[in-house]
Formats: sequence, C-alpha cells, structure tokens
Amino acid sequence: MIDVIAAINFRPEIAGILVVLVGVVVLLGSIYLLLATNTGVRLGFLLALAGFFGWMFIMGVTWWIYGIGYKGPDPSWQIDEIVFGELDQSANEDVNDLGDRDPEVVAALTAADPDATALTGSQIPKSLSDVAGVNPWLVDQAISEQGASLLVAGGDVVGYVDADGEWVSGNSALSFSGGEVVDENGNSATVEVVTYRFDTGGWNVVEGADPFRGEAQAAADAALVENVAAIESTASYVALGTFDLGGKPRASGDSISDSIANQVTNTFRPTHPEHYAVVQAAMVVPQTPEPGEAPPLPVIDEEQAVMSVVMTRDLGSKRLPPALITLFSLAMLLLLSWMLTSRDERAVELEGPGQGKT
Repeated sequence: MIDVIAAINFRPEIAGILVVLVGVVVLLGSIYLLLATNTGVRLGFLLALAGFFGWMFIMGVTWWIYGIGYKGPDPSWQIDEIVFGELDQSANEDVNDLGDRDPEVVAALTAADPDATALTGSQIPKSLSDVAGVNPWLVDQAISEQGASLLVAGGDVVGYVDADGEWVSGNSALSFSGGEVVDENGNSATVEVVTYRFDTGGWNVVEGADPFRGEAQAAADAALVENVAAIESTASYVALGTFDLGGKPRASGDSISDSIANQVTNTFRPTHPEHYAVVQAAMVVPQTPEPGEAPPLPVIDEEQAVMSVVMTRDLGSKRLPPALITLFSLAMLLLLSWMLTSRDERAVELEGPGQGKT
C-alpha cells in the first residue's frame, strides 16, 4: 500500500486522474444521491444528467468564446522550404513573384549616404538598415508604393528628399541651392529628382515592431538551427527582411475606427485565404570579441547565399474542441429536457383528469 501511495506521489498525472475521478464521483454522485432519494432512481438520474449537460453547455460557450479550457492546437507557421539564393528556385509560385533586388535601387540608396556599406541579400529588407548603415526611412520609401525620391546630378546620386520635402545629402561637403548642388570647391550641377522603387511583387514588408514578425522569425529561427548544418545557433546569422502575402485583410489605417472595422469584417469573413511568409537571413563572419569590449556588430558574409525560409500559416483548431463540447452538450440537454417533459406529460395522462389536485 505504501508503494502504491509513493507511486502516485511520484507520477503527477496519476494523481491528477485520481483527483478528477474522485471529484466527479463526489460532486456529481452527491447530487444524484439527493435527487434519487427524493424523486426516484430513474428520474433522479435524468435530472442530474440534464443539470450536468446544462453546466457543460455554459462552460463550453465560455471556452469557445475566449479560446480557453480544453482547446486544440494554436495557429502556427508551418515550414515549407528553405531557399538558398534567388527566390525563383522556390516551388511556391507566389514566392517567385517576390522580385529580386534591383541593383540600381541598391546603388542609389547606398550612394545617398557615402558612409553606408552596400546592401546585402536578394531583397532590400527593412531591418537591414541597422546592419548596413542605410537610412531606415530611405529604405522604407524605396519599398513603399510611392518610392524613394533621390537627387541625381551628372548621373550620380547626391542625396534624397526627406519626409518634410527637404533636400538632404549624406555628404557634408555638398549643399543645395536653387535646384543645384554645390560642392566644397564651388562647382555646381543641376539636380534632378528621380524616383526609385523596389517592387515586392504584391508582398507586404513586415515592420520590425509588428508582433506578426516576431512569431514568424521565431519559427524561422527554429527551422534554420534544425535544418542547416552550418548554423549552430541564432548567433550564426542575422535576420534580414520579413515579407508576407495573403491572409485576411489588415486595417487600412492606424486609427481606432479602422482597427475596429477591420476586426468586425474579418470576424464575419467566411473564407480564410492562404497566408504565406518569407523570412530572410544571412550568415555572418565569425568574430571573437575583445576582452573588456562590447561584442562587435555582425558582419554579413558576402560569400554565403541568403537563406529564405518559406512558410504557410496553419490556422490550427484552437476553438474546435470547445465548439464540439458545446454543441454536444446542447444536444444532450435538449434531448434530456424533451425526455423529462414527455415523462411528465405521460404521467399526467396516466393519472387522468383531475388527479393530483386538491
């Protein structure tokens, strides 16, 4: 007996099962015992069972609404493939439409800031500006629909137009005056405003602060560490850009009304379009930090191909088990209620008119 108790204490799942069984027997059993002693065994059983399924229906509705309790798998990203190099190698035709990096755009963005290093990768990622030193706002504009407005003089990019419409140059030796650029020697040249745009092929660029990006990046990290032999940990590479395509529409603006309208329309949208994501990463050159100094910034290994993790959104079945419990409990409650009502009607018929009245 002592050995059995010790085994129960050692195996928490056994103790949990016993607690549930005892709770069911004591709670439901005590209710049934009271009903059976007052109304009879059969009627007491029907009343106890109807009360149980009524309680389960209310509990199931709560689970179903809030996605708690006994629930199914949560939504997650399923890895389709890892593409090394150009995305035209992907088996997904939609991924093939994610346009390759435009050399002119890369050259223009880099030239707008002489101190910036060249962009790396088969795409222009938003977060790469932190690594490559490119103006983040300028990269965002190049990816946006309106494109980046760059200042060109004599065939060379000498600056760009900022968010306030001002002409800006990363070269302190240059200045602008009257539609011309003037260098430190007084030489001037006419400036032309040229729009450069990176075509994403309909794909959205996911911002770094978007929670969606964090979840996709976590799934990509796990896939890279598990499937790429050269990667020992997430420190072996640096994340570049994250793109997504499809899924339910997002809010058209940043206002509260836009968010509410989007939430309502998506809730009642019957279809769930396929949702794809591509997370890109690049290997970094191994570096040994100097003692007493801050860790060096990651340096992208130009000889290694960019890795693109292609994923498909699995919506899961988080609310399916609660929904089935709710519907089954409702069906049993209605059946038992009908049986109790029919039993009462039959009892009245058998007693005859006027019976049981004082």
